[in-house]
Amino acid sequence: MRLPDGLRRSPSAVLIGVVLLLLVGFGFTSYSENQFEERSRQEATVQAAMLAASVSAALEFGDASIARENVRSLSANPSIDAAGVYDSAGRGVAGYARDGRPLPISPPVGAGPEGDRLAITVPVTASGEAVGSVYVRTSLEPFAQRLARYGGIMLLAIMGGLVAIVVAVSAAAQRRANAALRAEIAEREAAEERLRQAQKMQAVGQLTGGIAHDFNNLLTPIMGGLEIIATMTAEPRTKSLASNALEAARRGAKLTGQLLAFSRTHRLSTSAVPVNDLIGGMQDLMRHTIGPEIAIKLALDPACGTAQADPNQIENAILNLAINARDAMPDGGTLTLSTARETIADDGELAAGDYVAILIADTGTGMTPEVLARATEPFFTTKEVGKGTGLGLAQVYGVAHQFGGTLRIDSEVGVGTTMRILLPAATTATEAVATAAETPLLDGHGSGDILVIDDDADVRTFLASTLESLGYRVRTADHGEEGLQLLDEDAPDLLMVDYAMPGLNGAEVAKQVREAHPSLPIVFITGHADTEALTEAIGPGAPILHKPFGARDLAAIVERHVSQPQSHAAE
Repeated sequence: MRLPDGLRRSPSAVLIGVVLLLLVGFGFTSYSENQFEERSRQEATVQAAMLAASVSAALEFGDASIARENVRSLSANPSIDAAGVYDSAGRGVAGYARDGRPLPISPPVGAGPEGDRLAITVPVTASGEAVGSVYVRTSLEPFAQRLARYGGIMLLAIMGGLVAIVVAVSAAAQRRANAALRAEIAEREAAEERLRQAQKMQAVGQLTGGIAHDFNNLLTPIMGGLEIIATMTAEPRTKSLASNALEAARRGAKLTGQLLAFSRTHRLSTSAVPVNDLIGGMQDLMRHTIGPEIAIKLALDPACGTAQADPNQIENAILNLAINARDAMPDGGTLTLSTARETIADDGELAAGDYVAILIADTGTGMTPEVLARATEPFFTTKEVGKGTGLGLAQVYGVAHQFGGTLRIDSEVGVGTTMRILLPAATTATEAVATAAETPLLDGHGSGDILVIDDDADVRTFLASTLESLGYRVRTADHGEEGLQLLDEDAPDLLMVDYAMPGLNGAEVAKQVREAHPSLPIVFITGHADTEALTEAIGPGAPILHKPFGARDLAAIVERHVSQPQSHAAE
């Protein structure tokens, strides 16, 4: 017989239950036996008292025939096996015994069992004086029969008790199983919701990445042309207008950068970032940014360690979240920045391992569940028109995901919001790479042949005119096949190729070029770099010029690579 799981997991409960039932059964048997003996004694006593009353006159007057008559009438009772009447001297006057056992010669005192019989002696009185005694002996039900009857009752009680125990234990096990199942269902629903959210964000990211690419193509010639105008003109009004327009274009470039960070198509450089030091170094900036009405508290865990991330992107993310927190506390409040080390084993979204958590908590208005569900969607905002792009949280979410982490939000209306950035923990801290000094624009001093392959006519024209003004000889192609043909006709000193093109993309062009011209320097131009494909095509560290870029950026990267035509130096 296979026991239910609950019983197999709780054998001690069953054993205790059985012992308790046996004790109850023994107690019931003992009680029933005592009740049986007491009832038999009472019945025998009543029979003896009736006989004593009927023979009291016969003993008082010495009429033995009347005594025998009364005893004979008692023999009709089948439960009385023997009866005797004795005078005051203890001599037998009348009696019978049909059970094969003789009557006692003299009446015994009191009452008591005699094997499977019960005997009782009561005095006979007349006129207040003892004139004799009567003896009555009754048969008892055999103990074996009584025990069988008790046993049957006890067995039924034990079986009933066992059934109750089984039901109780099974019910408890069922409740535990149901609770575990409910918890598992809740966790699975949460994991599925995270997966749906990730898939939705991936789809939106692909859309925003495409939009950003197109905008970068538009901004590249605008920024480059304005930069050249602002550099070359001496007329103050023209220079001012060009500079203002260039600054507006750069703000547009920053916006597309946010879109690319969200779409995760723009690979970010990573290093081991000491998070506590980074946050500590941002205090002055944050105090100036969020204003004096909001108190800033730090709760940095010294054991949080370092995170594998880009320090500039993490600074931007923290500042972005701090500004959101400020806007959620129009009447002032408290902004708390804390760090912690977390170990994640089974998350459904994040890989198992150690993570550094950066928490930005405010005491602001909080979010409703409906707003919270859409908080990281790009272009979704609850701010007034002109006060928010809806890209802040989306950018933080995208950047965290690109580093292998995530952004999680806890919020309650009227209580506040906690933004929790999770980043993979790093083992050692590394020094930040120093920013290269700004390269001045060349003025016709460049030399060498450059082949430009880009499907966007405006970008291609900007590249050609700017490079020619810098002194380079330039040939252009609007697709990969044409570029490969021009390259075979005359190998240049530098190849500049757009990544995203119809037909052969930049990585595929580079792969073929690398086979035929292994030492030719290649610079990739891209609005959303899929650097995995670039790495496969040309190896790690491929030099990349990200759109939108200005003439100064173009001059710097070309000068760096065209001057080394015989070696492939990774940027």
